[in-house]
Amino acid sequence: MNASVPAVETRQRADVPSNVIELERLSLTVDRKSGEPLEILRDVTLEIGQGEFVCVVGPSGCGKSTILNAVAGISLAGRWSGGVRVYGEESRTFDSRIGYMVQHDTLLPWRTARENVALGGQLSGRSGVDADKLLAQVGLGGFEKSYPHQLSGGMRKRAQLARILAQNTSTILMDEPFGALDYLTKIEMQQLLLQQVGEEKSVLFVTHDLTEAITLADRIIVIGPRPGTVVDVVPVNLPRPRRHDEVIDDPQFRILYDRLWSQLKH
Repeated sequence: MNASVPAVETRQRADVPSNVIELERLSLTVDRKSGEPLEILRDVTLEIGQGEFVCVVGPSGCGKSTILNAVAGISLAGRWSGGVRVYGEESRTFDSRIGYMVQHDTLLPWRTARENVALGGQLSGRSGVDADKLLAQVGLGGFEKSYPHQLSGGMRKRAQLARILAQNTSTILMDEPFGALDYLTKIEMQQLLLQQVGEEKSVLFVTHDLTEAITLADRIIVIGPRPGTVVDVVPVNLPRPRRHDEVIDDPQFRILYDRLWSQLKH
């Protein structure tokens, strides 16, 4: 990270033998224009294991995106304390082993879908990425030569996902990537994401959608109102592979949803 964030001590845990991400009592305070301090995060501690899909939910303004940026090595100016480790190393700059998919459209308008996807490989130092194959995997076969303005919102998200996959990183950060999509397209993208990442990649996924979190996650981290802190960690023990319709019909779904909602409605 660009700001000074102390490292956490190296720890060995029997229950999580290989943590790819560790946050240890991460806190951030910034100064308002008035000069008054504003506490963004307070003592956030969490761990993401190898191959684990973890969702983060919480009210607007609680620091969810700030957590992702801290992991990515993209930091706000302010007073940080605590630590962030990625693959056991202190996170200070952007790590090429991490892919980051944000909510807004990041496709380059002057590049075709094929060229945008190929860029993902170039950014991670991978030559010879088969962009056409990746586009076909996300349902965009035949649109390789299309420019972003010629694609629908859902198709552009598919292209963004293909570009992340082209980077072939073992860890992916996702900040409400499907938040702007209509309901049916969002479900399609959730299923596509689960198919593409499988159990090999570690994913830290921010969302406001509790159903989305339950559908995707192995664990759900609940962040309380600002200053953001972890108020609950909810394991999701639903069988995989998962389908949206099967998840919402499972008796455990309502139990999980009610537990999450009870933490967020206050």
